[in-house]
Amino acid sequence: MFGNTKYSQEYVDGLSKQISDLNAVNTRLEASFDEANTTIEELAVEKEQLTKQITNFQTDLKALNDKHKVELTNISNSVNKKVNSALAAIGVDVFANDNFSVKVGKSDKELLTQFNGFTDPAAKTEFYNKNKVAISRALLS
Repeated sequence: MFGNTKYSQEYVDGLSKQISDLNAVNTRLEASFDEANTTIEELAVEKEQLTKQITNFQTDLKALNDKHKVELTNISNSVNKKVNSALAAIGVDVFANDNFSVKVGKSDKELLTQFNGFTDPAAKTEFYNKNKVAISRALLS
């Protein structure tokens, strides 16, 4: 029944060709899968590097903000001293307090945190009305 007939040999050859074609497709799929895994690993490394950069930028930004606050206070104190010296030279009592400190506003996130900390509804409403723009910005960021 399964002798060496031309029909059965053609059928076997056809199946062998199909198997060969499927093996070739399988090989290409495995190569694509390996390439995708490599890309995923590379992206994970890049993400880690970018996360470190963001952390460094945030640290630098905080340091610059702190430095700016100190410089602003120093400038204010310097101006106060100059004003007092000029006024003293013309015989006027001290006008500006030498220890005057510049009030640096709170960040939007700090205001939102403070807003969320209120338990008294009236006080919370009043605080919100005074700081609604900053609170809205903090909620959107």
